[in-house]
Amino acid sequence: MDEDIQEIEEENSFFVPNYKDASSYTQDVLRAILTATKSANDLPSAGDDFDCYNCYPGFREVLFHERKSILSLMTAIIQSHGMREKFQDRELEEKFDLLVEANDTILENVSIYLDEASGPKKSEEELVLAVKPTSAINTSWNKKQFSSTSPQSYKLLTAKNVSRPQLSFKDKVDNSNSSFIPIIREKPHSIKPLAITYEADKDEFCHPYEWEIEKFQPQEEILQEVEPVLPKPLDETPLVIVKTEEQLKKICDDLSKVKEIAVDLEHHAYRSFQGFTCLMQISTRETDYIVDTLELRSEMYILNEVFANPKIVKVLHGADMDILWLQRDFGIYIVNLFDTGQAARVLHFAHLSLAYLLKHYCKFDMDKRFQLADWRIRPLPAEMIKYAREDTHYLLYVYDCLKNDLLKAGNDMKNLLQSTFDRSKVICAKKYQKPLFDDDKYLELYKKSKKIFNAKQLYCLKELFEWRDRIARENDESIGYVLPNHMMLQIAEALPREQQGILACCNPIPPLVKQQLNELHSIILRANESSLKQLEQLELQQKAQVQKKINHQIDLSSFIHCPHDIHHLEDKKVKSADQSGNAENLLPLITKKHSSSSLLKEKPILSVLFEKSSKQISSNMEQKIPETVVNSLKQLISPYERYKITEKIQCKDSSAKNAETKKVVAEKEDNNSEVTVQNEHVNNTEDGGRNSKTSEKETISGELSTAEASFNETQSTPLRKKKKNKKRKTGGGGGLLGGVCIAVTPKEKFPPSKKSRTPEVTK
Repeated sequence: MDEDIQEIEEENSFFVPNYKDASSYTQDVLRAILTATKSANDLPSAGDDFDCYNCYPGFREVLFHERKSILSLMTAIIQSHGMREKFQDRELEEKFDLLVEANDTILENVSIYLDEASGPKKSEEELVLAVKPTSAINTSWNKKQFSSTSPQSYKLLTAKNVSRPQLSFKDKVDNSNSSFIPIIREKPHSIKPLAITYEADKDEFCHPYEWEIEKFQPQEEILQEVEPVLPKPLDETPLVIVKTEEQLKKICDDLSKVKEIAVDLEHHAYRSFQGFTCLMQISTRETDYIVDTLELRSEMYILNEVFANPKIVKVLHGADMDILWLQRDFGIYIVNLFDTGQAARVLHFAHLSLAYLLKHYCKFDMDKRFQLADWRIRPLPAEMIKYAREDTHYLLYVYDCLKNDLLKAGNDMKNLLQSTFDRSKVICAKKYQKPLFDDDKYLELYKKSKKIFNAKQLYCLKELFEWRDRIARENDESIGYVLPNHMMLQIAEALPREQQGILACCNPIPPLVKQQLNELHSIILRANESSLKQLEQLELQQKAQVQKKINHQIDLSSFIHCPHDIHHLEDKKVKSADQSGNAENLLPLITKKHSSSSLLKEKPILSVLFEKSSKQISSNMEQKIPETVVNSLKQLISPYERYKITEKIQCKDSSAKNAETKKVVAEKEDNNSEVTVQNEHVNNTEDGGRNSKTSEKETISGELSTAEASFNETQSTPLRKKKKNKKRKTGGGGGLLGGVCIAVTPKEKFPPSKKSRTPEVTK
């Protein structure tokens, strides 16, 4: 019995049956493969030998059985590796393709097994799926049990009839298309006096507390670790609702006595162009305050005494927008801010929301059902008041916990806590900017929509975009309330010809679209009636006008904002404007002849098309650069200089050729005239009593000589109209040419020789 167990254990310890390890197994496998390969090579090759052997039935029968067994073995091998194909009943090419595919699969499996055996790749872990359990049916008896209060369940709470708070504002809302002017009245806790100046380079007004925010440094006691104290429950914490100016002044005095406060704002932007603050929540360690900012909008500047006090820490969460809303509506500016959202970023928290921080530190699930509520509702329901209190009630405790975590995670210099205060200072230095209209802003919406419009549709979209902005400013409504983006794109794409078609593109129909339906219809009609060419020309004209209006205001005394690269100047250490007296001398000025406002230079810095003065190399350059390089630079000729030299040489050559041509033509003319005079002189010595036949021949010969001479001249001179020859008188007397008669052979009978063009003279 023991021997059998021992044999079984030995068999189980084998790598492969009858083989203890892989090396012995691979040796036998390689030996068998070599034997099989040698036997296959000994088979007769395709050709005469194979055809001869194939004539015997025994040979064919052996090959058939061997082929069948080999294909069966190959099929069994690939099926053991997960392939379902078979080698039988396939063509030769198909068998070869299947063999290649099988080899790839086997080699891939071998590679995977080797990786698992060596360790780089581990076996995959079992995948566990998180399945949400089915919730019970929400009926009347278990409605309360399964009511959702999670942060993901939001509730849009609005009222059908809410009077517009803008109508009761004492200060008129400025929706003009101009820069925002700060509405600050007083500047408490100021280092510099209140001065609101216009910054022309930024096209905006300066920050009233810019200097105070920049110079602020948290006190040493603020940077110390504290013992967090849990806040009291909401039911035990007193609540003060502020609705009058006297109450506002009283809480201002109370807040001035504490060292830190938690602040939050509730905002409304759907029924207003710029939006307005509806509620302010302030919490101390002992009391919660809710300020009705709609009632006290014009008196809220009183709180600037507290918010600008650098000795009081203002704790907000995600204060990027709160800072801007306080500036726009109340003229309140914050100094000494601690943003819990920035602290969460510094600590690299998984989530940055206030609900996550409350859950992390206070174990409190925040109710976010009223996050989308209409905060214009008056009086406020109890649930909304409770939600508003929760935003700030626990925030000071979170501030203590975050400060301690920042000190623990930082170094001895308290770098993380200091970094959080620095980030908060950047947020405090932000300036509110009104939404300004731009002629090309509609293109941003067009690009985001990923639609393809023609010129008519683009023109309609542009006009609708401009109309919506104008109506929203005039009626103090948001652009989403006047005409949402998707409806505007639908109208511009469809271009309906009837008013009912415009209404069909909107669902639900915005109230201002119904009121301004005629104007919208006229915009679409103009787009439909205009031709594509007219719209394209109009668009080009508008772009040209916009380009002309661009004012390139460049401060020549500022090296930071200068658009030119001046590092190439010989004096690399450029003096500042204060040291040099005037930095404008270091920069090229605008030429009087040039109409544009761009800066020009007399000569380009790098160019090959100008007469350079680089041959005059400075002494410093000669010392640094080798002599060969200096000589090559001195002898360097630019392509333009080469062109000028070549042009001069070509001009000289052409003038010389013209002179030679004129000289040759003149010599030929002189030779022809001399020959004619000699012939005439010789003929004058002859006897004038020739017979009529001889005189006719001489006359023809003279005409031929004249024709030949003119032919030679036409080869070198341009053609001109031939003059008629005057008839010469025959006979003696009458001067030097009197009695001359030249006999010329007719051209038809005796053509001139190609070698000699001289005429034959017959005496």
